[in-house]
Amino acid sequence: MSQYIEPDVLAIKGEELWDIVNKIGEIAQATEDLVADMRKMSELEGCAESLQKVEVAMFSDSHRLMQLSEALYEIVYITKSTENEIIGRIEEGDLRRASYAKSASLNRIDPEKIDFL
Repeated sequence: MSQYIEPDVLAIKGEELWDIVNKIGEIAQATEDLVADMRKMSELEGCAESLQKVEVAMFSDSHRLMQLSEALYEIVYITKSTENEIIGRIEEGDLRRASYAKSASLNRIDPEKIDFL
């Protein structure tokens, strides 16, 4: 008995072997894609960490800006109150008297002894 393999069987085995080679190629490509995706994810994790640091810094900055805004509001309020007080004194004619009183206290003079016009 000689070993004779029919051509159809060889063709079928060749096609099966070719399919296996193609599957191995697909698996190799999928592996490369997976490695590339993992590299991207690693880079994205680094970006995420950087973004978290930026977020913390921005939160700190916004908190500081809020404090500065509150301080500015307070300055505006005090300035407006002082302006209203000065306008009120001007309208009442007391500004000159208050100014003399301040000068007198600086010079240690009794403000009651100052003669107003």
